Amino acid sequence: MSHRHFLALPLIGLAALLPLRAGHAQTDMPAIDFDSSAILADVIVTAQKIEQTLYQVTGSVSAIDGEFVRQAGSYDFVDLQNYAPNITIQMSPSSSQISMRGIGSLNISPSVDPSVGTVIDGVYYGRSSFLTAFFFDFDQMEMLRGPQGTLFGKNSTSGLLNLSTHAPIETFAASADAIGASNGHKTLRPMLNIPITDRLAVRASANLSHIDGVMFNTTLDREENNPRQSSVRVRARYEPTDDWQIDLNAFHSDQRSNFNLYKLVQIGPAMRALLESFDAQLNTDFDVRQNAANVPAMETSVNDGVSATLNHDISGFLGVQNLNMTAISGYARLRVDARDLDADFSPIPFIRDTLLKPSPYEQISQELRFTGSDDSLFGWGGPIDFIAGLYYFDARFNTSDRFEVQSLGNAAAYVLAAQSDANPNQAPALGGLLGPNPPPALVNLLNTLPLPLLTPENTARFAANVLAPAINGVLGDNLPQSAEVNLDQRSRSYAVFGQLEQFFTEEWAWIGGLRLGLERKQGTASSFSNSFFIPIIADQENFEKTVDRLERDFSPRLGLKWAPSRYSGAYFTWSRGFKSGGFNGLPLNSQTLEYASERASSFEMGAKSRLLSNSLHVSSAVFWTDVKGLQVPFFQSVSPTVGNANGRTYGFEADALWMTPLPGLQLTAAVGYAHARYTDYGCAPAPADAAQTTGGSAQKAPRNCAPGTDESTSQDLTGKPLAFAPQWTASFIPAYTINAYRYGVQTTFALDVLFRDRMYLSTEGADNAVQPPTTILNLRAILAYADQQRWSLIIGAHNLTNRIVLDQYVPQPVAPENLAIVRTDYGRYYSANLSYAFN
Repeated sequence: MSHRHFLALPLIGLAALLPLRAGHAQTDMPAIDFDSSAILADVIVTAQKIEQTLYQVTGSVSAIDGEFVRQAGSYDFVDLQNYAPNITIQMSPSSSQISMRGIGSLNISPSVDPSVGTVIDGVYYGRSSFLTAFFFDFDQMEMLRGPQGTLFGKNSTSGLLNLSTHAPIETFAASADAIGASNGHKTLRPMLNIPITDRLAVRASANLSHIDGVMFNTTLDREENNPRQSSVRVRARYEPTDDWQIDLNAFHSDQRSNFNLYKLVQIGPAMRALLESFDAQLNTDFDVRQNAANVPAMETSVNDGVSATLNHDISGFLGVQNLNMTAISGYARLRVDARDLDADFSPIPFIRDTLLKPSPYEQISQELRFTGSDDSLFGWGGPIDFIAGLYYFDARFNTSDRFEVQSLGNAAAYVLAAQSDANPNQAPALGGLLGPNPPPALVNLLNTLPLPLLTPENTARFAANVLAPAINGVLGDNLPQSAEVNLDQRSRSYAVFGQLEQFFTEEWAWIGGLRLGLERKQGTASSFSNSFFIPIIADQENFEKTVDRLERDFSPRLGLKWAPSRYSGAYFTWSRGFKSGGFNGLPLNSQTLEYASERASSFEMGAKSRLLSNSLHVSSAVFWTDVKGLQVPFFQSVSPTVGNANGRTYGFEADALWMTPLPGLQLTAAVGYAHARYTDYGCAPAPADAAQTTGGSAQKAPRNCAPGTDESTSQDLTGKPLAFAPQWTASFIPAYTINAYRYGVQTTFALDVLFRDRMYLSTEGADNAVQPPTTILNLRAILAYADQQRWSLIIGAHNLTNRIVLDQYVPQPVAPENLAIVRTDYGRYYSANLSYAFN
């Protein structure tokens, strides 16, 4: 899309305002309304820390209803990316990465803060993985796009996920959902709401789930990526007087999964022969859900937390007409007990990475804020809405990993096979041992020998059956070959923030906001190894270093708002966001230990309205965002590290909901476009398999590299697309409800048409590390009891197009010809959800 065409995009938003006098607002992705005569209803969001309708929010927001998620048969928050434009979500109990409008940080380094913030019931969580404990009994998920630093603080440079769980109610209620699917999904979700007194109520809910593996590991004869979860949540609400409200929340979640996620899909003939000697069932076909890895890798985690929210209505204080004080205190812990990696992605015992001890992330937060409205600002101007507050955040993080070579003999065999595949014109049997430039006379001599050894397959047999046993026999299996890395970090933040919206005419308002923050990160990083081999393959060095960073957050927000009616309007805003710098969580050497902060500046213009006699909701937004210091995690050799670049993204989002003239027919649609590119990344890492991934085209020569940088392993990615940033995303959902009052039931049929464009799956810009464009079709039928929906049965058919969905695509650094993927889909499958409510 050219800049000239992009400038025409505001017309899309302004077109939504044609009939400006309207009725009610509606969420972008509501539950299917079983009442075929219903009109669009008000939906309340807290995207700006106060309750507003979707139309009052001056920003691009997608709100997904918890009941819709249940009806759609979604397993986790990853599924929600298909129903909201310009959002990409990848999530596990130990690590997550979320992008909005193409901006986000990869999860390969455990210490990197997110670019998309996470707020649950008003509490900010420093790791998005806390969300995995909340995918049940929630009211609404709001997805706020663009920098949210003014109100929500650091680490929200590209957006925010704002989750609200169900609050206790004043009447008794109980329900249970039982879910089963052809992919082995088994889940039970009970809920119990008890009113203790007329002013105190308690709600408890749980999620007990198990899903069969995405992959079957033929080496270990077990399933992989088979998450199991046991979670419980309790929320109490107490209203001692009419002007006091106290909410107490507590949650606990145990999660575990077999964790060999990678599947090799490309290997050379020598490597294939070597690996098949360890697992004869080795399969590299893209569409076969089977992998092979020797490490019994596990991912296990425990996360829990408590929070307290106090709301006090102090209207009239200091003459302010409507004034409310809110205090939120929170504590949370995410402890990863196991996070293993078979780093060669294969059945040969070669490289593994494991935690030395549990890796905890703990946080304490405190927020005090005042929100209110009045007829004027100290007698000047028109009506105002405002928010002002103080914030404190304290987080501690520790990770200790062991990087281990399991067998020196196998390591030599692996390197030899890799060199044979990478250098087919050298003597295949000895090319790796002779180095990249052996004497030509020796090569010619070896190549003329009439030995069956001089084939890739026999090279592998020689490596496995002769070389590896010989090395192990000489050196022994007990020779230590490992490196231990550690990061112990503490981060403390302080901030003052405020935002004001005031009408200066009957229909026009100005918006002004500012956040001033100070953050200090301190830690100790170390790496130690007594190995002679690991420093060679992993660029490891022994060191211990104390690190300290002090950074300031200046995040303003300015804008104009046009509100000709309560439910129609337009806005124009400029905002900034801040994401702190930090320290590499797996510091194999001190040269790659620190990375700088990330700062975003964004312009946005949007419009929202109701059309066609209040039956059609439309909203749209256009944006332009520049990011300085974009944090880009990548692998340097086998060591995860983080670099900084500059980037830009521009595009639009639009959504619509239409209650059509045909009774019972509801249409929902959303579309997004994000042109996300590096604007300056002159010294980016080159793909480990550069010769194979550029399609034969030459890479752009690196520029502006720091002194000492190996430019042979670098490239210039300026102008290239950002990773995990599909240009187009879209969804279309027609739903039709039939009322069979004679039998006391209602039936709804719905079809999901979900599209995601081509996107890069690595930060190195490798042309073959790409997820192709994907269109997924889901079909569901909902049979529900007509009277208050006491029971319902949902039958779903998922991924009818049987599309393959990839999460990552990476080369193995020691053997760049070995390419591995992470697949996340289950192919085509079917599900049933039986729900019963005791009201």
